[in-house]
Amino acid sequence: MLTHWTSAGFDPDAFWGQTFGTFNAAMLGAAKHAHDAYSRVIAGAWFGEFFAREKRVKRLDEYLPKPILTEQEERAERDDGARKLLAMIRRKKAAQDAEKKEQENG
Repeated sequence: MLTHWTSAGFDPDAFWGQTFGTFNAAMLGAAKHAHDAYSRVIAGAWFGEFFAREKRVKRLDEYLPKPILTEQEERAERDDGARKLLAMIRRKKAAQDAEKKEQENG
């Protein structure tokens, strides 16, 4: 955690006075700051490309990174993905079982 704290640009000595809540808030703020800075760089590059080659440029939102998710949004997205994966596995298993049963009967 200290490594993440210092890589975000925070003072290593200040790390020891943090609670889990203040650590998470500071790290989320640093991540959003980095995300915004990156978005501005990409937007500048997009405008440069737009003016240089107007007919071949993609829409700006195709170049911008996805927004950073909150912990709850990330968990919900992960849970949704896990549910979809489980449903896919169950469908595959049911298809395999049906094929096996058909082979045994046929």
